Amino acid sequence: MNRNLHTSFRAFVGGVPFLAVLLAGFTILDAETSVVPEPGDLRAAGAVDFQVSCTPEVRSEFVRGVALLHSFFYEEARRIFTGLAEKDPNCAMAQWGIAMTWWHPIWTPPTAEEMAAGRAAIDRATEMIRPAERGRGFIQALNVYYNSSDSPNAGAVGQSCHGPVGARDRVVAYEKAMRQLSEKYPDNFEAQTFYAFAILAVGYATPTDTTLAKQLQAAALLEKLWKKNPNHPGVTHYLIHS
Repeated sequence: MNRNLHTSFRAFVGGVPFLAVLLAGFTILDAETSVVPEPGDLRAAGAVDFQVSCTPEVRSEFVRGVALLHSFFYEEARRIFTGLAEKDPNCAMAQWGIAMTWWHPIWTPPTAEEMAAGRAAIDRATEMIRPAERGRGFIQALNVYYNSSDSPNAGAVGQSCHGPVGARDRVVAYEKAMRQLSEKYPDNFEAQTFYAFAILAVGYATPTDTTLAKQLQAAALLEKLWKKNPNHPGVTHYLIHS
């Protein structure tokens, strides 16, 4: 494992929040560019390349929103995606982004109100999307999560470092949909990254698996992705949680 990544792992295990590790990376970047960011400036949230069929004026904001999603800055990401949707009402992926912020795969599950808000956003995205839309697979996969049914026999509730996670059935359905997307687009970095996170989410939602098979599967994929883009905010973050 790379020394810098190993240091990040040790810092996290030692009790330093991931945000501190992330901000430390910002400091290094700023030292190189001689630019001192204002407090709360998250524009340097890592290197993300996510092509969408939105107007060129909002694409950089979309990428920023995705970087914040990967960093678990869900409220700030929602603000970005909401503003983007106002600037480009025809951008279906903005609604996908909003829906993604209401579900925290390895945090506590959405409340009834949050679930309704997420479902409303993904329903809008599904209605808006065109047949050849970039991002269509991401919308369809998230639609599976929001519109699947939970089993009446949910079983044991998984735990994360942020608290209990949600019901397993929806998460498994989403992982399957993301696996299909990742297989269809094996060279799409974001499809692979979000698929790895979906695998990890199933691991967290399966507390009876003492082999940690899903965590190990996610980590194996993430290690490969990290070698391709070590500055990606999601890959390193999800590795820590794996």
